[in-house]
Amino acid sequence: MINNGITLLGGFVGNEASKHHRNWAANLTILSGNIGDVTSNDDNSFNVVYTRNVSQVIVDGFMVCNGSAVNSTEKEHEGHRTSTGAAWYNEASQGAHFVQIKNCIFQDNRSNYAAGIYNLAVNGAANKSEIIDCQFIQNNAQVEGGAIMNVGNGGECSVRIEKCNLINNFALYGGAIFNRAINGGHNTTTISSNILKDNKAYIDGADFFTNRDNTSINKPLFTNNVSTNSPNASNILDEVKLTPNTISRMRASSRH
Repeated sequence: MINNGITLLGGFVGNEASKHHRNWAANLTILSGNIGDVTSNDDNSFNVVYTRNVSQVIVDGFMVCNGSAVNSTEKEHEGHRTSTGAAWYNEASQGAHFVQIKNCIFQDNRSNYAAGIYNLAVNGAANKSEIIDCQFIQNNAQVEGGAIMNVGNGGECSVRIEKCNLINNFALYGGAIFNRAINGGHNTTTISSNILKDNKAYIDGADFFTNRDNTSINKPLFTNNVSTNSPNASNILDEVKLTPNTISRMRASSRH
């Protein structure tokens, strides 16, 4: 768990004179959920990183990998930490919550829901986190949100996702990103200038699956994303607010 006011910077060798000399691409700083038996995923951490009700946290230049929030007893309960947010569980349940995640790689995480990052807003709280210049690679969610899941459950989820690469992620619904607003909550997530490539959804929404929200999607690049229900097209489903220069293909979703 990262406490309020903390800034974490990765990419150091150890001989830098300034934080500006670090190189997070060349010098990987790894946060791994592979604890215990390193040959097995069964005892990996449910959530590699956990943030809750913070007003200012910055995490810049890390790889977050091998989280495993796969718990069959909680499979139908999105939001439970043993089944959701394998790499990062990012929760706003009181007041305004802000985490800035930059230059990070989320890879090889698995969960029932949100294998990469789970952004949650509940109890009237506001989650205003930012995810910038990050990579989401080969994350696998058994149900929803292969890379990222944004949920306003009685709160305001207004996360910004910008200049990220989402590649080869998988879920039943929302292979790359799944958005939802329920119980009087709101989801005004902004998704801008991202690259989505080779993401897959077994049922619907290889790129995005949105459910009762007001997501804004601007200037994405889609390549080779496949949903079983529509194998020849990237899918953006259900009540998406489209901004200029975006994909305009929409169709209604049967999942609510």
